[in-house]
Amino acid sequence: MRSMTLTESVKTCFRKYFTFSGRASRSEYWKFWLFWLLINVALVLVNSAIFGPVHEIGVGTWTAPDGTQTVEPFNNTIYTGGIFANVFSLAVLVPGVAVACRRLHDIGRSGWWQVMPFALIFVVTGAVIVMSVGWTAFLAGFNTPGGITVQNPSGAVFAILLILGSFAILLFWLCKKSQPGPNTYGPNPHEVSQ
Repeated sequence: MRSMTLTESVKTCFRKYFTFSGRASRSEYWKFWLFWLLINVALVLVNSAIFGPVHEIGVGTWTAPDGTQTVEPFNNTIYTGGIFANVFSLAVLVPGVAVACRRLHDIGRSGWWQVMPFALIFVVTGAVIVMSVGWTAFLAGFNTPGGITVQNPSGAVFAILLILGSFAILLFWLCKKSQPGPNTYGPNPHEVSQ
């Protein structure tokens, strides 16, 4: 079977808005996210044309490794999709999660695996902070004006590698070819008409 066109993919994903069962081909998944990217780029252009870019102006304090502090002004220009991109991203969130679930089903994996990297971000980051500063300092940090200062960030590199590794595994799975024939989640999308 030929791969889906961009239009077919978008129509299929919106038709299966709340469908978390079944299987989705690589072309259905990746072309849906290509659609998302193209629309977001267009929304950034539209928002910038209507409202202009966002300008951040302020003063930042940077601390050098030797402890000396430097105060410098900054002026950042940021182009965003604004409210248009936010509303669009909310509209495609559910079908995006659903097509990712079906895509993982296509290779014989549970759709819950897509939660892994995001769960690790919260769990590992929290664990590193608590291990670095201790529970007392961690809990007290919420009540101090300066917040929490991590004195010993030894686990940060491991945490970053763990999180990046989980995203890499998920990306690898989303790029894999379909399992031939039917699997636990249904028939191969290449062997049935859409």
